[in-house]
Amino acid sequence: MSYELFSSDGKMILQLNEKFNNTPDFEENISPQTEIFFLVDGRCRFEIGNKTIIDATGGDILFFKSLRNHRITEYNKLFPFKTISIKFDMVDFIVEDLKALKKDDISSFLVDENNIIIRSDTSSAGKIQNLIFDIRDELQSICYGSESVIRSQILLVLSLAFRFFNSKDMVKVKPMPHADDIKRTMKYINENLDKDLKLEDLARIARMNRSYYTTMFKKITGMTTWEYILNLRVESATAMLLENRHSLNINDISEKCGFNSMAHFNKTFKTFTGKTPTEFKNHVDKSCFSE
Repeated sequence: MSYELFSSDGKMILQLNEKFNNTPDFEENISPQTEIFFLVDGRCRFEIGNKTIIDATGGDILFFKSLRNHRITEYNKLFPFKTISIKFDMVDFIVEDLKALKKDDISSFLVDENNIIIRSDTSSAGKIQNLIFDIRDELQSICYGSESVIRSQILLVLSLAFRFFNSKDMVKVKPMPHADDIKRTMKYINENLDKDLKLEDLARIARMNRSYYTTMFKKITGMTTWEYILNLRVESATAMLLENRHSLNINDISEKCGFNSMAHFNKTFKTFTGKTPTEFKNHVDKSCFSE
């Protein structure tokens, strides 16, 4: 069964797929959306980013970030296989809802490659499982206020996940070679989004040649270096449009986020969000949550 949630302006902001007693899809999955994958029942093995292997059992919850390639490589046929998958646009939720969360928590979640799985035997998993079922139930009978209810439920799921991934109960995934070197360059990118970022400089920070650096970055993060930079720049721009829309104009935001021209800013922003910066700013200004 598939359920979708649309905003008042007709944009799909969330999709939930529920599958029971089916053979899993073994195709590689790479999506611009964030995915919450709840293995309701069964056992399977995931390959994430071409190298990381995770064995999951019934009750486990996995988080796949935007553009993070992953696939199921095998499953145990002796057990029923039941799943619920929720996909949503993290940028949209960051702008509309995630102001309540700490910026450091969001950055840590996006950057740290250990932030993948919450095991079924943790208290956080039980709470998130119930919320996922609640989201499914709400989608089955959409009515007035359903969008607000589901957005708050997703916000609570992410809050619980952020808390878990910063706790001692977190399951550490075996690090890939050069993961620390790549994380160091990701931190540099985060802190210098307004600069002219060059692959040669990033490769030097990672102590690699350019070709090997681009290969390792893709293997570890599931996206190219440029895709990662653009994703962060759009996230930063959406935050500025929300928080500083009265004090900063769109040209200022474009420069602060490192875009080299307004044309590039407009095109990239619309690719990620479905709106130009101006359209997005007007949407925020009209929102009932605007200050």
